[in-house]
Amino acid sequence: MSNLVKRTVSGAVFLALVITALLWRVEAYGVVFLFFMLVMMSEYLHISTKNAGHFPQLAAMVTGLILFGITLRMKGDLTDLKETYLLPLMFIVMISSVLFSRRPDSYTILPYLFTSVVYIALPFSMCNLIVFQDGTFNATPLLAVLILLWSSDVGAYIFGMTLRNIFPMKLCPSISPKKTVIGYVGGLIITLLAGYILSVTGMLECGIIHSIAIAAIVDVTGTIGDLAESQFKRHFGVKDSGNI
Repeated sequence: MSNLVKRTVSGAVFLALVITALLWRVEAYGVVFLFFMLVMMSEYLHISTKNAGHFPQLAAMVTGLILFGITLRMKGDLTDLKETYLLPLMFIVMISSVLFSRRPDSYTILPYLFTSVVYIALPFSMCNLIVFQDGTFNATPLLAVLILLWSSDVGAYIFGMTLRNIFPMKLCPSISPKKTVIGYVGGLIITLLAGYILSVTGMLECGIIHSIAIAAIVDVTGTIGDLAESQFKRHFGVKDSGNI
């Protein structure tokens, strides 16, 4: 099976899971997004804290799980913060987890434990604040943002593959040699168009100007995030972050 076919099939399964979870019910959303979050944290920690032992990695993942669970239970209400005392406790556990390691350089993994929470668990947990409106589950705004992100990826891929021989200028060759400027421009155009369509159809409940502005922000930050992950993998000499 070719790499393109594998990516297409896995991408289709991923899309089906995400869309079903967002449009079905809060329990499905919670299970699917929590699963994705823990998988991403596991991959990140496996790369950055390899051979550091399971306990530090487990402490970070449990911290992320608690953060996700707290924000999901809050249903978008930031005034209900009773369980947040667990988070300082878990940060203490993360710090303590490296104290008894036999590795002399064990302290060097601590920043990656904290980063896994800030870089992965926190954004996932903030999604919980988006999917609730006055305590009622409504994931359409989050789905709209994800559609913008997917539009950026698809547009960049199509424009990059079809026009890279005509416009070969690289976007950031030291980090991601295959990404081109024309690919980024194409992704931006498609994302702005998607923002316009989402506004017209009502998925983004704001004016066209605001929707296009949101689309531009998603495209720029999504590209930065993509390059940041590429730089992370390049630093650790890893081609793929995982097998899924």
